[in-house]
Amino acid sequence: MISNTDTPFIFKGALITKLILAEQGYTDIERQTRDIDANWIGTPPSMSELESAVNQALKTWNDKFHAESFRTYGDKKSAGLYIIENATNEKIIVMDIDMRPSCGSRVYYYGDTQIGNVK
Repeated sequence: MISNTDTPFIFKGALITKLILAEQGYTDIERQTRDIDANWIGTPPSMSELESAVNQALKTWNDKFHAESFRTYGDKKSAGLYIIENATNEKIIVMDIDMRPSCGSRVYYYGDTQIGNVK
């Protein structure tokens, strides 16, 4: 999804930790997480540009989902977006996106899903 676009995200947090553990064979560790944490790399976009970038990436899933911002980023505050299922209008995921430089990245796999920097 987002990793297949030019959107400059680096994913981090519990989701990535779970993928790292699964890659090492620890598949029975359960942690319920309903958020995705990421860093935006490079010049921070406006909130409308950020929302538009995530929505463009979500289109690869046959327009089943869309993003709506609910929190503007600022000093020590991440941007907040809801990922919403179009059929039910249910908020299914919260995305927290920090605007700060990051270095280093890696691609992780969960089944056929690829998460990470593919460049």
